[in-house]
Amino acid sequence: MARFDSVEWGTVKVDGKEYDYDVVVTPKGELKPRTNERDKFGSHSFSKEELEKIYKDGAEIIVVGTGTSDLASLSTEAEGFAKQKGIKLVRLSSYEAIKKYNELADEGKSVGAIIHITC
Repeated sequence: MARFDSVEWGTVKVDGKEYDYDVVVTPKGELKPRTNERDKFGSHSFSKEELEKIYKDGAEIIVVGTGTSDLASLSTEAEGFAKQKGIKLVRLSSYEAIKKYNELADEGKSVGAIIHITC
């Protein structure tokens, strides 16, 4: 299971390794880049498709790290999808989101995460 160590503007540390791009963690603990290398910081809005991928991997809870300044947001479509599927969304600044993800994972919850590392 992936475990977050820290986040700063432009980097996130997971299991002792630093990444300079937004990350997604599946409920199975797999760490993936949020976007491709060309657009490594992703959008400042989380899409329905992003939530859908994590949901299909088995997430009942999705922790959304809204950036180091807490400025990123969920699209209207993403909000609607979560509500329709009964997904519990936990939206926090990325600093707080990584702590919450670790806590929920430690409790054995079926949790995924999307962590934005700028804004």
